[in-house]
Amino acid sequence: MPTGYGIGRSSVHRMNDPAFDAETLARLRDEQEVRIETRGPDGEVHRTIIWVVVDATDRVLIRSYRGAGARWYREAVATGTAGLVIDEMTIPARIEHATDPERVAACSAELERKYAGDPATPAMVADKVLETTLELISRLSHLVSVLQYPLPMHDADTIQPLNGRPPYAAGDADAFYAHVGTGGKVEADDWMPDDYRAAVLKFVEMHANSELMGVLPERDWIMRAPNLRRKLALTSKIQDEVGHAQLLYRVAEDLGKPRTQMLADLIDGKTKFHNVFHYPTKSWADVGIIAWLVDAAAIVSQQALRDSSYAPYARTMKKICWEESVHIMHGRDVVLTLMNGTDSQRAMVQEALDRWWGPLMQMHGPPTDPAKDKDLHWGIKAKNNEQLRQEFLSIYVPRILELGLTIPDAALRYDEADGRWEYTEPDWGELKSVVTGHGPASQERLEFRRVNFAETQWVRDALLGNATTAA
Repeated sequence: MPTGYGIGRSSVHRMNDPAFDAETLARLRDEQEVRIETRGPDGEVHRTIIWVVVDATDRVLIRSYRGAGARWYREAVATGTAGLVIDEMTIPARIEHATDPERVAACSAELERKYAGDPATPAMVADKVLETTLELISRLSHLVSVLQYPLPMHDADTIQPLNGRPPYAAGDADAFYAHVGTGGKVEADDWMPDDYRAAVLKFVEMHANSELMGVLPERDWIMRAPNLRRKLALTSKIQDEVGHAQLLYRVAEDLGKPRTQMLADLIDGKTKFHNVFHYPTKSWADVGIIAWLVDAAAIVSQQALRDSSYAPYARTMKKICWEESVHIMHGRDVVLTLMNGTDSQRAMVQEALDRWWGPLMQMHGPPTDPAKDKDLHWGIKAKNNEQLRQEFLSIYVPRILELGLTIPDAALRYDEADGRWEYTEPDWGELKSVVTGHGPASQERLEFRRVNFAETQWVRDALLGNATTAA
């Protein structure tokens, strides 16, 4: 298991660092302020508002207003990586010192042009900060290395204690729930009530199952990808998702359920995985829709889990969210390429969206009464189902329409008065049927896991030293 740069990192090495795509460059030229996401030596993620410019040759340049002592600058230089956050999507980039006279001059000229009249502009082009000029190099555009983002991540990130001794006595359930109800964190070795432990285990186990089963719809298209570049990108994404499953099963194991039992329960249909992974994929456009929109709906939920009351889960989600942001960019690139292609390719994307929209709208689950949602009260999750669905619609409906696609819901509209999206009520009966193993591809996917588990038993026996079985 690789530990230096996160689970599931691609082994495909980049030959050249590509530029940002045209859409991202246009956004960066227009945005007056963006957030840069960096990681400190303790693994903590920080976001800082900065200025960004794009020069005439499409180089993305930034500079530190506070000089070399600014935290974001120190962290970016130390790791060699950072993320630009636009609409809650993190675009990973490699950091390169740009202290040569040509790039320094280009950065200063663009800052003076873009931020003309701003009182902070003179300080941004002062001699004392010129040495902090950096260029951001995209890690995404050609997608050969789409899943490489070498932030320093270590196994200790998922197990290190954050709180020291918990502020409640073992066995005091009232004090425990008061602790998590006010934002307190719980570590794996802290005392916790059985119902809280069971709730966290159920939540994390289903998440792990979904990551493991979620690779199967896309796996079918590895050998049918249109070119080598797409094949490498898809393979790397799948590798990442399996890595996420391993991380999550590890978190769940600490709650008292062995991984072998979790896998057995999954294969036997005793536990669930997300509804979207019970459906077949029928075209290459499905790969794009899954990576762009299904993963986007998932990351809306996952971003809200980064502050879960169960601290090992929260830390693990921070690692997973970094990679999921890259997956979304991969899916968007597949969809954009098809939408810029032939009429039949555009029709293929529309047909895929038509099929996936129903499962997408069901994905966050039916609306629940927040007053009765224990996962919310206990801080296991931060938002209810309808909040997540509304957030997804607010971000992605405009993006879908921008591409010339039609959303297959005549009732979909934004109610300005209520400040929420109205839509056709999803088929919750279908959702219940699908997640209990009655979806179009449910049994096929579970059978694949059964066969795969049986065929790889000898590997587990050999690694675990089970000589009798292995012989």
